[in-house]
Order: sequence, then structure tokens, then C-alpha cells
Amino acid sequence: EGGDRAYLADLSDRFPEARGTISGTQQAVHALGLVIGPLIGGRVAEQYGASSVFYLISGAALICTAGYSLLPDINASEEKREENLALSMDMSEEEEEEFEREQQAVKVASSWGELLKSNRQRVITFAAGANAFGFVAKLTCIPWFATASLGATPQQVGELFSLTALLGLASAPVGGVIADKIGLKAVIVTSLAACAVGLGLAQEAADVRQLQMCVGLWGMGTAAAGPAVNALAQESAPKGGEGEALTLPKTAADSVFLIGPVVLGLVDDRLGAAGASLWLVSGSAALAAAATLVFLRPLGEEDTVEA
Repeated sequence: EGGDRAYLADLSDRFPEARGTISGTQQAVHALGLVIGPLIGGRVAEQYGASSVFYLISGAALICTAGYSLLPDINASEEKREENLALSMDMSEEEEEEFEREQQAVKVASSWGELLKSNRQRVITFAAGANAFGFVAKLTCIPWFATASLGATPQQVGELFSLTALLGLASAPVGGVIADKIGLKAVIVTSLAACAVGLGLAQEAADVRQLQMCVGLWGMGTAAAGPAVNALAQESAPKGGEGEALTLPKTAADSVFLIGPVVLGLVDDRLGAAGASLWLVSGSAALAAAATLVFLRPLGEEDTVEA
């Protein structure tokens, strides 16, 4: 996934005016996999046995590897090293020392500690974590709530997952195009607000159909938020330190996936009701939307705070 993000960042840098569209298209392809994957896997498992699914996935991974091998290398660090070496040959000693200081400053600016002094990077990190928290809920407390409180069958739970994937397939590219037209901030605020409303209402659902509508609203919101947050991270990465800067929101999301299921389970157990933790997930999305609205300033404006 890290290599995938590196190629996406490189492509977005070549066409910055279509950054949102590129990220949205990639999100739509991911959603397509979530839609057709269970259908294909289920059919293969029925025809050839459960173990055949693993061979199918391995084959798909090999095909993907072959496709990546055809892409041009984007070893930015090596290219930068060669460029710096070429420049240093034409520099005086004083100029070379100044150049090295500038390179060191870039390295410091792209460190996580320095990045998190910026309100912009804090917003990006918080938004990425809040968006990931919704996915954690989709895999944990939402299915539990559907079965324990609404009596949903396994088929209905599967339909719930397919619905969110289908809506994501439709809304991700649309959200990317809108982001390129009106700006990333508006898309992130609106989509995270939709996530908050959808998950907040989900706990009040009286039947599976109502739950599908609520989770569907969350699905459209999170599908639009993901590409917008990624595009904002790419846009905001310091020049020359893009690699380390882009790992910050990714690490935040991964950390949420690590601890989120435990937190949601503990909250549900503590409150004694299936799906009670949906309010926590809804609240995190609402806070992220509010933080983006209040603290995210246009690129280039001073947005650092005192350490």
C-alpha cells in the first residue's frame, strides 16, 4: 500500500489540477473490488471449495505485481541525490554549505514532530483517523447491532456491506471532481458531516431497511472523504519531504484500525447495548468536520502554533 500511495502522489504531482479526481478514481476502483470480490469469491468457493479462494487471491496479487513492474521507477530519493550531486559540482564551498543547510532544513520540516506543529497537518491526521474509525465500526459494532438489535440475517449483513461499497463506487469519483472544482476543504467538511449524521442516526434505526439507509449515508460520506483527505495530504506535504509527510495520516488511520475495535467493544460492553459505541464514532467524525472547518486555512498561510 505504501508503494501504491507513492505512485498516486507522483501522478498527482504531475497533474495537480486533477488531484481530487485522481484520488477519487482510485477510491472508486477499490470500492469496485469490494463489490465484485465477495460475489466472485462466493461463486468460486461454491464451485471449487473454500481453499480455492486463496489461490484466486494469490493469482490476483501476482497479476497486480506484474502490472506494477511495468510502471516506471519513481525513486525520488535517488533522483534527488543525483540532482544534488550534479548541482554541487558547480558550486563554491560556501554555496555547497548553504545548499546542505537547506537540505537539512527540508529533512527537519518533514519530520512528524515538526509536521504536527502545523494546524493543517493536525487536521489532516485527525480527519484520516476519524474516517478510519468509521470503517472500524463497519466491521465491528454495526454488524453486531444489526444482528443483536434488529435481528438481521447473515445475508442482510452482507447486503449492508455491498450497499456501502456500491455507494462508495458512485460517490468517490464524484467527490474527487467536486473537490477539484470547489476545493478540498468543502468536500472534507461535508463528507465527514454526512458520516457523523449517518452513524448517529444508525443507532436509532427501527429495522434493517432504516439501518441500510443510515449506513448508506455514511458510505457516501466516507467514500468522498478518503480521496479528499489523501489529496490534501499530498498538496500539503513539504517539498522534498513528501514521503515521510504522507505516512503521517496513513499511520494515524492504521493506529485507529489497531485500537479502534477494542475501544468500541469496551464501550458497548460498558454501556450494555449493541451499537451504543456508534455515538462515539459519529462524534469523532463530527469533531473532525468541525476541526477542518475552523482550523484548515488556505495553503501558504501561516498555520503553525507555538510548540
